[in-house]
Amino acid sequence: MDADRLRIELFHIIRQANDDQLRDLNVLITDYFNLNKNNAEEWDTMPQFLKDRINEGLRQAEAGLGKPLYKVMEDIRTKYGLY
Repeated sequence: MDADRLRIELFHIIRQANDDQLRDLNVLITDYFNLNKNNAEEWDTMPQFLKDRINEGLRQAEAGLGKPLYKVMEDIRTKYGLY
């Protein structure tokens, strides 16, 4: 798909989004561009204990010990009666 067609499709998706979805999209898009711009710098300046925790989490995920976010959120909603 060419860039112009993709822009049009994204525009239609955004135009149909509700207020909560727009806020979420704004955070995702802003984070995406900020991460791409500052990714190496953030990792390089991060304290070693955080790097260790991130790497530990990645090893656990690769070993199949993780749980998808949708399942975690479902469990929290059920536990606390949030719907």
